[in-house]
Amino acid sequence: MSGDPSAGTEHMKFIENLLRPLALTTLRVVVGVVMLTHGWQKLSDMQSWIGSVDGYGIPSPELMAWLSMAAEFFGGLLLVLGLLTPLAGLAIFINMLVAIFVVHAGQGLLAQDGGFELPLTLGVVALYFVFRGSGPLGLDALLFRKRAEARRQRELAREQKQKQKEARRPMRPAEVAG
Repeated sequence: MSGDPSAGTEHMKFIENLLRPLALTTLRVVVGVVMLTHGWQKLSDMQSWIGSVDGYGIPSPELMAWLSMAAEFFGGLLLVLGLLTPLAGLAIFINMLVAIFVVHAGQGLLAQDGGFELPLTLGVVALYFVFRGSGPLGLDALLFRKRAEARRQRELAREQKQKQKEARRPMRPAEVAG
């Protein structure tokens, strides 16, 4: 076998850069669809959902039931679209924390026993999107790319000005001797 060993590394980097956005998008869309479906389920029978929330002993059950449904339905929809992704992720994360501690914690981890593995998984993934954003294949990237690029250009210009300023300042005696 002959050839440049770095060629294989470059090929792997190319594949990784191609697949990473697809994997991130798949994760975002799948979690969004799951949340959207759970929100739709609640919305389809809000009176029953309000009764459940009341049964959990949550204060202001009607308001909290609507907030929970909105976090799941609209948060899921926004994740699917990759729009306002950090905000959607935060709403889902908070909703999943409530689900874990109020509804599922006493049942253990496993979902088959009514445990918290599903809200834990969904919550952690939602938290990831709070900090990561939609990725390059979401509407956030499309709509806010210009703003992010302009901010990056301003930061670079500020850094260049600072470097120029430092280069023009006279050296102090301690700097010359050191």
